Amino acid sequence: MNPSHPGSTEPLTLEVRAYNPRDRAALRQIAYQTAFLGDSIAPLMPDPELFADLWTAVYTDRHPDMALVAALNGATVGYIIGVVDSRAMPLDYLRHVLPLVLTRLFRGEYPNWRNALAYLVKAALEPSVHAPYRRYAAHLHINLLEDARGHGAGRALLEQFLVLCKTRGAAGVQLSTTDRNTAAVRLYERNGFEVWSSSLMRLYSDSVTGPLRRLVMVRVLE
Repeated sequence: MNPSHPGSTEPLTLEVRAYNPRDRAALRQIAYQTAFLGDSIAPLMPDPELFADLWTAVYTDRHPDMALVAALNGATVGYIIGVVDSRAMPLDYLRHVLPLVLTRLFRGEYPNWRNALAYLVKAALEPSVHAPYRRYAAHLHINLLEDARGHGAGRALLEQFLVLCKTRGAAGVQLSTTDRNTAAVRLYERNGFEVWSSSLMRLYSDSVTGPLRRLVMVRVLE
């Protein structure tokens, strides 16, 4: 499925639905096209398959029940992925992502992996900042294609994801964004999130002008 905007000449019909394995390719492509502050990560990470395996496979393959996709006029334009208990993530990466990546690397399925090393090393050295998991165990990632923004897809995805978290017993949820993503920050604040921490983000220091701050935002689920 080619995740493209369905066109502006016809009325837009928004659908948010549960993730299906058939959505996997479109979700991975959207992630790659939007991972760099809403734009494509290709200039920094020139291997889309390796990027998707590292950043999305653990969610689509291990926690598909927590994934939702958004479609405008039938075209997949965004998604939300996450988990109810973030404390299980290290083991998920060890058991699923690491074997997947090593197997595909051995098979030669990452043709540009060498050119991705600089970004991967920098990402690995970036401090991991998160709110206490005992209070905010769930977390999420939401991405929308540029042309799909402003049509209510982000709000619909977020609202349905929060319902999923509540029904699965999560007491709180957290997410990470940046201070430059002002539209997303407003969306999160309107849905009950507040900033838990603000810290200097160095991952993109060579690619953006001026300081960039990572915001960890949290919400209690009642």
